[in-house]
Amino acid sequence: MLHDLLLGVVRPDNTLHVLCRVGGGFSDDERRDLLSDLKDMVIESEYTEVNSDHVAYRMVRPEWV
Repeated sequence: MLHDLLLGVVRPDNTLHVLCRVGGGFSDDERRDLLSDLKDMVIESEYTEVNSDHVAYRMVRPEWV
């Protein structure tokens, strides 16, 4: 199940700017649905960041607005 999301935006020069982490307010069903949708968008990344449980985030293509 999804723990939390690391959110960011794509800058005009195509770099990413990390904004925040969001983990609260999701129902169990929403967490399952988000994980199911995002797993198909996972990409390789040289950037690593970990959540509060020290688990690395899996980066996804920046498609959602």
